[in-house]
Amino acid sequence: MSNPHYLAGRSKPEFETGIPARQGFYEVQLKDASELLAEWRDRNPKLGKIWWQHVSADPTIAKVPVPLDQNVVGYRKADKSTVENHLHRELTRDELIQRSYARFVSDRDSYPYVSRLAIPPSRLLHIGDKVEIGMLQDAVVIAVHDEGKAITVQHAELRVRESRNNPGIPVTSIGTWPWTSAYRLEDMTPSKLTNQPIQYLTYLNSGLDSLVHRMYRCSVEDNPDYQRGYVWTEEDKQRYLESIFEARDLGRFIFVEYDYPRVDELFDGKQRLSTIMDLIESRIAYRGVYWHQMSPSDRNAVENRPVQFAELNGSRIPRVELLQIFLMVNAAGVPQTEAHLDHVKSLIAAELQKQ
Repeated sequence: MSNPHYLAGRSKPEFETGIPARQGFYEVQLKDASELLAEWRDRNPKLGKIWWQHVSADPTIAKVPVPLDQNVVGYRKADKSTVENHLHRELTRDELIQRSYARFVSDRDSYPYVSRLAIPPSRLLHIGDKVEIGMLQDAVVIAVHDEGKAITVQHAELRVRESRNNPGIPVTSIGTWPWTSAYRLEDMTPSKLTNQPIQYLTYLNSGLDSLVHRMYRCSVEDNPDYQRGYVWTEEDKQRYLESIFEARDLGRFIFVEYDYPRVDELFDGKQRLSTIMDLIESRIAYRGVYWHQMSPSDRNAVENRPVQFAELNGSRIPRVELLQIFLMVNAAGVPQTEAHLDHVKSLIAAELQKQ
């Protein structure tokens, strides 16, 4: 007996009375009007064909058939997915851990360097440790593998339902990560080692010729009061020119932009950019050849060298923060003299005194 509406997914067939003609799984209706999944089968010669109910005391234990001790008043054929869902056995915790670790091992090629690292004693994790791994919530170590090089954690997540107004169902998940991805929460301190002003710096990519055009077009001030003088020797300049012609890293440049009519300032890269301008203006030669004597291909290659630069909005960033950024930016590279650093610090003190 078929029902076209049921086959189209719009409704199920009505329950039939009597007993099925074939053995198999059926949705049955009991005398008390409740419904469940049962199997009509001859499992025991003494009992013959009867209804069996598949039950288990734990979802991780496979269900076993037991005689259905209630009267069945109606039945209809159960579809395959309904039967599979009913008989499905959930994995045990240990099985979930082993499955997660097996997936990690199969993807171990993604962590070739990590697998060779020795673990510092302070980074060894243990079962029960609460850890931070990315954006995972409530992550706890539940297994340790490979002498600590991999850990399996249990964490919380939300399983979102179809309804937009439903916030989701909280569930737990299990996953395995390399030790380098996990940080024990109890080891963390509230210390703040980063400095906020550096947030203003976002570097962009450009060509060297754009920096030159900017100097000419915008009349950039390259000698503000916080800058040191032109201190590079001829040898320093030749080494930098060699970096340009050999396509090495040219360093980063920073400008401070101001609202009109105040001109922009060269914030960082003064020695390098002045050397570039001297080259372009034929004030210095490279290997005895001045810019105007070089071939077009050499000039084009230099002008197209990639560089990175950042722009600070001097009209919005307080001057005291600009000076602090200057000190941070110049903490590395060719060191500033103590006298010049003291000069910048005195400028900062003066700005703070104004406030």
